[in-house]
Amino acid sequence: EGKPMGICQGGSKDKRTKAIDHIMVQEKNNYENLIKLLLLGSGEAGKSTFFKQLKIIHMEGYNDRERAHYIPILRGNILSAACHLLECAEESKQEISNAIKNASLIVESEYEDPFNIVLAEEVVDSVKLIWEDPVIRNIWKNRSKYMLWDSTKYLIENIDRIAEEDYKPTYDDLLRCRVRTTGVKNITFVIKNTKFSCVDVGGQRSERRKWIHCFDNCTAVLFFVALNEYDMTLYEDTSVNRMRESMELFDQICNGPYFMDTDIILFLNKEDLFRKKIKRVNITTCFPEYTGRQNFEDASQYILEQFLDLRNDPQKAVYYHITTATDTENIRFVFNSVRSMIIEQNLKVNFF
Repeated sequence: EGKPMGICQGGSKDKRTKAIDHIMVQEKNNYENLIKLLLLGSGEAGKSTFFKQLKIIHMEGYNDRERAHYIPILRGNILSAACHLLECAEESKQEISNAIKNASLIVESEYEDPFNIVLAEEVVDSVKLIWEDPVIRNIWKNRSKYMLWDSTKYLIENIDRIAEEDYKPTYDDLLRCRVRTTGVKNITFVIKNTKFSCVDVGGQRSERRKWIHCFDNCTAVLFFVALNEYDMTLYEDTSVNRMRESMELFDQICNGPYFMDTDIILFLNKEDLFRKKIKRVNITTCFPEYTGRQNFEDASQYILEQFLDLRNDPQKAVYYHITTATDTENIRFVFNSVRSMIIEQNLKVNFF
């Protein structure tokens, strides 16, 4: 006679239960060994550029299909930048020549179909004409006032290459491509048997209510501040200084209940742009009490101190780096330093 059905089913169930238990233990170990990095900071600070760099450096970068996805976006960025420059010229009440007005019509008509942008010769010539115009040059010189994209100059000056029929975006192009982050993006990669998860969230005010969903089990917060934003205002509210907004946000993150025991790493980003700007514009525009010299070393040190002084607990460790997120070698070096520090801190927590 055959075995009773109950025993047979029980054996099968027992094996299945063991298999599930084994998977759960593995998942738990993976979860405990996972280093979760959360990129925070206000809009335009460089979080998404850093996120792209990690994909380039520690994953397999961007394949041809992914690069092709960026072609209409990059071409659209150029047209959008040219249109924005023209809007600023109108806003400033400066006289625009008829040639520039005609060029603007050609650019605007091409921008009507953002998913199928072909930068024909006439469009390329029109963008160049706009860019070389003295009124537009003056607008660019005073770009902080008009909230123009940092990548405007790079993209327009590379328009011939970007307009080519067989154009394939370089990593420099991708790092300067402007796509506003909405929602939450996540990448996972492994370095020397350590698994990292990196989460990028939109920095604009309207996006911040989504942040709380990412706070759980976070190993470290990488907080981004654009050093060059000290004389700029928010897109969402032109009465608010961007640096002051960043400080307020850092205060909430650093002293709030969610990250009491979490490592915080401050990235003072856009060093390259700050070095140029500090020669022209003093940080007294944001910090009227500043009496130091108008140079990179003194001004960046002062800004760093303003952020560190926001800690309610002066003993709370805040690590910091001065970075240029568009510079791959700079980010490679900085992230290696960050990685070593986080692993060292984790060892102390777990074994000492």
